[in-house]
Amino acid sequence: MVTFDSDTHTYTDEAGNVLPSVTTILQEEGLIDTTWMKPEHAQRGTDVHEATALIDRGEMVATDFPEWMHGYLDAWQLFRVDYGFQPNAIEQLVYTTVYAGTVDRVGWMAGDNWLLDIKTGRPSKWHPLQTAAYATALGGGHLKRATVHVAKTGKYRLKEHLSDEDYIAWSTILMWRELREKYR
Repeated sequence: MVTFDSDTHTYTDEAGNVLPSVTTILQEEGLIDTTWMKPEHAQRGTDVHEATALIDRGEMVATDFPEWMHGYLDAWQLFRVDYGFQPNAIEQLVYTTVYAGTVDRVGWMAGDNWLLDIKTGRPSKWHPLQTAAYATALGGGHLKRATVHVAKTGKYRLKEHLSDEDYIAWSTILMWRELREKYR
């Protein structure tokens, strides 16, 4: 069992060991360029994630949130309607013995089981690695993977992650980290 502390953004296993998050690993390996990231961008993403989760759980509606969020929330709801996406897991904690993370959504769309990560920014090359890591922690299976980029304009973009190489790359990153520690 793994627990998540949202204040420190840490995942801890039963023995008290802190597991790095997927994004922490990608940052430490130099795959996420944080040069242009501002704290307010991270906060925006967190706020939109929390709002979409509350909406998807039926606990709140878009108009319950500040006006600056409405475009992002409208985009997410439009995506759900356009694609008929039905979530069966919302903000699900996933982990292995090596890492942990939180999957934004898993659900059904067009007859397939999908793992989706909601983004408030532009598509990045590392996003497929993130979804591959989450899918691996969920046991792989036959999950299709994608990011849904929601914009303040109320528009969205679905970016499917099709390559099986993403899984190989993620495994290689983990192996490299283990070898680096072993031979330091």
